[in-house]
Amino acid sequence: MPGDPTTYHSVVSIPSRTWTIVTGIAFWSVIIASYLAFVAQGGMAFLPTISRTWEQPPGSIFSRTIGVFSIDMMYIISLFIYWARTNKRAQLSTDRIQFSEGTILVISLIGLFSLTWVTSICDSPNPQCRGNNMLHLAVAIPYFVLYNMYILIVSFEPVPDRGEDPPQFLSRLCNRHFLLAIISAISKVRWIIGLPKDVIFAIFEWTDGAIIIFWVISYVSKHCKTVTYNIVHWPDGLRLAAIDSEESFGPFITLKTLRGFAIGFCLITLLVTFISAFVFGQLPKDHIPFISDLWVYIPGDWLSRWGVAHGVLCSIFSQILLYFSQVTPPANPNALKHWKILTGLAITSFLALSMVGAVNETENKPIHFLAAGVFFSGYDLYILLSLYLIPLPPHQNQNRSYVSTSSLGWILLVIKTLSKARWLPMLASAHTNENTHPDPMESVRAILEWSDTLAMVTYMWLDVYRRPNTNAWCFMVVYGGEQGEDEHGRHQEYTMIMSTLAGDTETSGENETKRAPIANAHA
Repeated sequence: MPGDPTTYHSVVSIPSRTWTIVTGIAFWSVIIASYLAFVAQGGMAFLPTISRTWEQPPGSIFSRTIGVFSIDMMYIISLFIYWARTNKRAQLSTDRIQFSEGTILVISLIGLFSLTWVTSICDSPNPQCRGNNMLHLAVAIPYFVLYNMYILIVSFEPVPDRGEDPPQFLSRLCNRHFLLAIISAISKVRWIIGLPKDVIFAIFEWTDGAIIIFWVISYVSKHCKTVTYNIVHWPDGLRLAAIDSEESFGPFITLKTLRGFAIGFCLITLLVTFISAFVFGQLPKDHIPFISDLWVYIPGDWLSRWGVAHGVLCSIFSQILLYFSQVTPPANPNALKHWKILTGLAITSFLALSMVGAVNETENKPIHFLAAGVFFSGYDLYILLSLYLIPLPPHQNQNRSYVSTSSLGWILLVIKTLSKARWLPMLASAHTNENTHPDPMESVRAILEWSDTLAMVTYMWLDVYRRPNTNAWCFMVVYGGEQGEDEHGRHQEYTMIMSTLAGDTETSGENETKRAPIANAHA
């Protein structure tokens, strides 16, 4: 129904259990891979602390890339739990739960925010890490404490399904999720009694981390069976839902907002690292700094590791949304194969950028410059192909703003292409080789690098702004309610992913239309 904010088209639906299991595997693959690399490099086999395995590459690289990505995915898991509990509480005749769901959610999000800094600020001052043990503990402890508090509250204050009686006090104490949360809490004794970072401390830490991930997977599998994470096309709904005070919709983030976050992370990281380098006297004395110069020393290296990783993930997810917005009706179906290539190219470029942020030029210069080259060149190719292969629809070309925006895209591509002159042998030698003498061309190369980066950021915004059909696309957490389960309690998926990826753009219809769930969350 056009104009009805409760009607939307679900293009892709990912069950919460699948999302949670993938996140858990990703997070623990980082820990196991880092441990194996640590042992292979001569480290103690039984048992280092998790943080110790992140001090040297490749463990440090794993934690600063895949580690951060999996933590960001845990934010979505908190939204799964929040939305499932909110909807279930709305169906209760009497709600005796002490904490508001918003308060519980905030506790988990603050804890996870602290964890993201654990991967950026390692616990050793060695040149491959340049961390600080006190700051590392200062961000690690809030994560463990707050997230433990979160799982304790959620486990002890379960929300019964419709038709079930609220559990009694003894039943709450004996349920497996609460017992897991208690064991996690007991493991915190390692800080209370001041255990040194030895084998005993490591056993407590590994146990704590394993229990938390197992708790998350177990809880979501049991209590969030009908919650999904969806790519949604919601015509008119996003605008109307924003002003509708009567109805509550699942947490969602739009394509343009997500791309705005990606650009924001990029620009703020550049600004803050420049300011920190200026304040701490780390700017080069004889030339304009390269961007990489800002990411070598503390605190610039911590800020860049954190900001780049988050910006990359926002860029990837916004690129996925952009893809679906362009290959789903009324987009031109002939553009499907082009958009597959373009999306793969853009995501590859963004992943290369994550390596640039994770490995600065003093840690491993070949990897840093190779990743930077792949990022800049890959995104240049993406811009060229997107402007050439995916022209604007004819009726849009009558709009002056679209024509000027498209022209600006070509201008930005020219700027980015010319900026690659800094890689020419006569210009690049001084920066890629050790040179103790001031080079008057060094500032020119730095200006070209900054121009390249800012032109790329500008096009990232234009790429979403100038495309048609991008206003009403979002990621949304959806609660399926009782209609989402069959008689055995199994989730009935309503995914359109196969038909979309196969290029069947004619499948949009009533079987794709869903009704946004309504919930009156208790304050």
